[in-house]
This record gives sequence, structure tokens and C-alpha cells, in this order.
Amino acid sequence: MTAILPVFAKDRSTYVVTASFADEDGVSVVPSAIVWSLSTPRGTIINSRSAVPIASAASIDILLGAADLDYDDGSVRILTIVATYDSTLGSNLTLKDQAQIRIEDLVII
Repeated sequence: MTAILPVFAKDRSTYVVTASFADEDGVSVVPSAIVWSLSTPRGTIINSRSAVPIASAASIDILLGAADLDYDDGSVRILTIVATYDSTLGSNLTLKDQAQIRIEDLVII
């Protein structure tokens, strides 16, 4: 099930999503590869953010900017993360997860 992030992003502002990784036993892992994508709930990619590579670490920060969070493109974004990791069960295992980011529309004066 897609997690719904509790803090709303602000229309055309900056928003940071922190992700950490664990294996099937809940033990922290450092993936060998990580990519992320940003889309609408219907799957339309936002701001060319498809399979964006990011440096591997046990915890990562994904920085979203104004073009990623334009309320005129919709009030919700889906952040999808795909990673590859090794564990006692095998090598090059795939981890996939999603988070729903809600965007608060701001009145421009």
C-alpha cells in the first residue's frame, strides 16, 4: 500500500523526502542501485523525473522543487523508489515502494 506522507508540500515550493532501506528481516541495507520517479496518480511523469539515479546509501534525501510541485499539474504526486540490494536470501534483489505527496494550493496575492 502506498504511504501517504503526513506533511503537505506547498505549491511550487521545496520539499524533501527521506527514505531508508531495510531487507526482509528489517535490517538496514545499503542498496547497490537506487532510482526514483515522480508521477501523477494516473502515471503521468512530472518534470521528466523518471528513473532518476541517486547515490546509494542506507538513507537518502530526495529534493523536490517548484517545477515538481506545481499545483496546476494536480494536487497529488506519487514518488516511486526502486532499489537493488543483497541479503542472506540472495543477490540483486529488487525493492520497490511508493509514497503519496499531497500538495497544498497557495493563494497568490
